[in-house]
Amino acid sequence: MSDGCTTTKKDFEVFKKEADAWLKRFGMLDWRVEYLHNDENEDARACINWMTDGRLAQIILTITWDHKPTKRDIQVSAFHEVCELLLGQLRDCAFDRFDITRERIDAATHYAVRTLENVVFKPLT
Repeated sequence: MSDGCTTTKKDFEVFKKEADAWLKRFGMLDWRVEYLHNDENEDARACINWMTDGRLAQIILTITWDHKPTKRDIQVSAFHEVCELLLGQLRDCAFDRFDITRERIDAATHYAVRTLENVVFKPLT
């Protein structure tokens, strides 16, 4: 992302609250989630790392954005990362089972997540 706009501590609190609400809504209570606020992935507004076997996840709000984020932008980003976690085990199985590129699986995952953003998402907090 280009430099210029940054997310704040208040944005980070909104992000965590929204993600927690969606984790609860989807019944994903068996995950231990750590929230981080950094620029680990400068090409995304937020990102996620997970270990399916241990049910551990890091959900990260990126500090540097290409525009000034609205509250809704922050909330959608939290929803997006929770949806990626929801689909994560299926994604991992596809990697393990099929000779398919990471890009194709990522594209299919993001297609499903973007569809959920457009059809399901309404802020919970």
